[in-house]
Amino acid sequence: RSTAKDRNLLTYLHEKYTPGIERSLLILLAGAVFFKVSGLIKGAGFFVGDISLIIVIYGAGMQLLALYWRALENNPERRDRWMLFTLLTVICFFLVPIVRTIFTENVLLVSALLFYLSAGVLIYYLHNTHPNKFLSGVTLTIYPIHFALWSLTEMAVLPQALNEILYNIPVTVGWLVLMLLLRKDRMMLTYMIIAFSAYMLQYPPQ
Repeated sequence: RSTAKDRNLLTYLHEKYTPGIERSLLILLAGAVFFKVSGLIKGAGFFVGDISLIIVIYGAGMQLLALYWRALENNPERRDRWMLFTLLTVICFFLVPIVRTIFTENVLLVSALLFYLSAGVLIYYLHNTHPNKFLSGVTLTIYPIHFALWSLTEMAVLPQALNEILYNIPVTVGWLVLMLLLRKDRMMLTYMIIAFSAYMLQYPPQ
C-alpha cells in the first residue's frame, strides 16, 4: 500500500475510535477528580489523584494532536505554512514538560502557557465556520489568561492571595459548564479536558 493510503487508513481508524477515546478520557478525568477531591478532604499530598490527572493531560494532548492532523488532512486548502508552523509549535510546547528535568520551573510555566495559546489559535482557525466559534473563542481566551495569572503568582510576580479568586468552587463549576456546552465539539472538548485537568492538578495552589 502507498503512504497516502496508509495515512488514510490511520485517519479512518482514528475517526472510528474517537468517540471511545473521548469516553475513556472523560471516565479517567472523573476518576482522577474523585481521587483528587478525596485526597484534599483527607489532607493527603501528591498521590493518585495528581498522577491520574497527569495521565489524562498527556492522553488528551495526544488526542488533540491527532485531531489537528486529521483536520488538516481532510482540508488540504488549510495546509499552508502558517498552519503547519503553528502545529509544530503546539507539538514542541506540549513535549517540553516531558523533559522537565533540564528546564527551570519558570520555563515550564511559560511553555505551558504558549501551548495553551498556540493550541487555541489552531482550534479557532480550524473552526472558522463552526456554530460555537464565539463561545470557543471566549473560552480559548479566558483559560490562557487564567493560567497566566496563576503562573505569575507562582513566579511571585503577583500576590498569592490572587489564587483565592482564581481557584474556588464557582470557578470550578464554570469550567465544568463550559465543558458541557462544548461537548459536541471534539477539539474543544479535548482542549477543555486538558485545561480542566491542569486546573485540578494546580488546585489548591500552595
